[in-house]
Amino acid sequence: MSRPGAIHRQIAELLRQHPEGLTSGQIRAKLNLAADEQAQLDRRRRDLRTWYILEKRQSGNEWVYTIKGERKTPVLERGVGIRLSWGGRTGGARCVGGLWCSTLPYWW
Repeated sequence: MSRPGAIHRQIAELLRQHPEGLTSGQIRAKLNLAADEQAQLDRRRRDLRTWYILEKRQSGNEWVYTIKGERKTPVLERGVGIRLSWGGRTGGARCVGGLWCSTLPYWW
């Protein structure tokens, strides 16, 4: 099983220290990261869902993130990313229940 990295643990600790929640901008500011380290901060925040139970709510134009606790077992995958459509064939093979899987090879 994977474990959270140092940056993941820092973000989780910040969210624990601020039970009212933090926006992405506030997380960036409080971590005091260099510009090159900030490039993947949103992805790392999303990755936290693997190990922690996070909630988000909209406040004005921004999303506020809160941490509710740790997961007993990490979540390995969030989804497979297959696009399905009811329409005509777009190179995909027939999939489930009349749907077409447009991202699968034609021979599948």
